[in-house]
Amino acid sequence: MLQPAFANVVPALFGAMAYQYFRKNVQVAVAPLVVMSLLFMLVPSLTSSTSFMIIPSGALAIGIAYSMYRKQKKEADVK
Repeated sequence: MLQPAFANVVPALFGAMAYQYFRKNVQVAVAPLVVMSLLFMLVPSLTSSTSFMIIPSGALAIGIAYSMYRKQKKEADVK
C-alpha cells in the first residue's frame, strides 16, 4: 500500500537537498537543464532512459562547478 509513495519520496528528497546548492550557483543548474532539455527534444527516444542521462548531466554540472572553482581560486591568487 505504501510502496507507490516511496517511488516519489526519494526524488523529492534529492530535489530538496539539491535546491540549496543550485540556488547559490544558478549557472551550475541551468547549463545541464538546457543541454538535457535540448537533447531530449532532438532525440526523443532518450526519454525512456532518463535514469542513464543523469550521469552525463551530473558530469556536466561537476565540470562547470570545477571550472568556476578554478576561476575563483585563480582570481584569489592574483589578489
